[in-house]
Amino acid sequence: MNPMSGGNGRSLVGLVLMGLLFLLNPLQTDGQTVLSPAQEAFKEGFAYHTGEDGTQDLKRALLFYHKVLKVDPDLFPALYNAALIYTDQKENAHAQRMFIKAARAARKSGDMAAQYEALARNGLGACLQRDGKMPEAEKQFGIAIRMNPALVEAHYNLINILAKEKREAEVEKAIRVAEKLAPSSRYEVLKGRQKAQESGGGTKAVGGTVGIVTILGAILIYALYLRMRRSS
Repeated sequence: MNPMSGGNGRSLVGLVLMGLLFLLNPLQTDGQTVLSPAQEAFKEGFAYHTGEDGTQDLKRALLFYHKVLKVDPDLFPALYNAALIYTDQKENAHAQRMFIKAARAARKSGDMAAQYEALARNGLGACLQRDGKMPEAEKQFGIAIRMNPALVEAHYNLINILAKEKREAEVEKAIRVAEKLAPSSRYEVLKGRQKAQESGGGTKAVGGTVGIVTILGAILIYALYLRMRRSS
C-alpha cells in the first residue's frame, strides 16, 4: 500500500511541506541558498534517514538529528524524525521521550502547532499501544484527533484499540466519525473485520505502528524540498 494513501494524503503532503519551509527557512546570499550548520546537519540526517543518496543508515541519521538538537532543541522535524528512528529500532522508551518532546516543540510552530502536535501525539499513542498501555494510547489518539480531525492515522489507530478490546458499539461510532472527518478507503478493512467479529469469525487489531509508518512517508517531502532548492 502506498504509505501516503488515504483521504487526507494530499493535505498531509501540503502540511509537511509548508511546515518544513517555515521551520528550515534557508537564507539567500547573492542568489545562492545558504543553510545554517543546523540545517546542513538536518539535511545530512535526512539523507541517511531516507536513503535518498542510495545509502540508508539510521544510526548515522540519528547522530545528525541529535547534532541538530544540540543547536536547536525545539526543531520539530529533527525531534519527530528521531522518534521515528527509535521506533524503527524498537527502542520504545526513547521513541516515547522524543515524541513527547516533539509534541511540546510543536506548540511553538505558530499556525501549524495543532497539526504538528497531532502527528507527535499519534506517534506517542502508537508507542504506548506497543507497551500494552491501552487507556493511555487511546487518550493520545483522541487528543491527536481533536487537534487535527483530518488525521486518518489517528482515527485508524483509535479504531484498532477499540476493536482489540471488542467495544463493538464504540468501533461503529468511531468509524462513522472517521468517515465524516477524515474520509479514507482504509476504513473498509476495519469494517470488514468488525463484521467478521460480529458473525463470530473473530478479528485481530492492527498494531499502532500503522500511523507511524504512514507519517514516515510524509517526511519524504523534505527530499522534494531539497531538490527544489538545488534547482532554483
